[in-house]
Amino acid sequence: MKQKFSDMYWINISDGDIPILALIEHTNFVPKEWYQGKHLMYVANYLPQDHKYFKMNKDEIFAEILPHLKKVNPQFDPAVIEEIYLSQDLYAQPVVPLHYSAVKPTFETPIQNVILANMALTYPEDRGTNFAVDVGNKAALLVDPAVQIPVFKE
Repeated sequence: MKQKFSDMYWINISDGDIPILALIEHTNFVPKEWYQGKHLMYVANYLPQDHKYFKMNKDEIFAEILPHLKKVNPQFDPAVIEEIYLSQDLYAQPVVPLHYSAVKPTFETPIQNVILANMALTYPEDRGTNFAVDVGNKAALLVDPAVQIPVFKE
């Protein structure tokens, strides 16, 4: 966008009438110069695999959510939008059943020299970058026990 949507980095939306779960304005968290002075905002939601948005293109989805963006910010002018991208994934977050710990997969697979390292292994934690990095570090050590895992301190 040519200008920011809001001053907030992350806006959670819990209104069931608004088909948006979160607005994440990434350039309110990092210097906008990283994006050549543009403003980047993710319009996020987690939806069932049979949701109508999976059958719609980006322009159709945007037409549906635009009135809701204006509910969140009545001053929002869609003319500031320069580009819209659509990213969809049917399997964005694992949904774990009761007693998942008893069936949780391990890193080992039946294929020689292939290990599993995905979001299903973050359990019992929720999906999150920090937990995914931890799974990746553990997988790296399985591949090469001599790997040096950096330790970050605040």
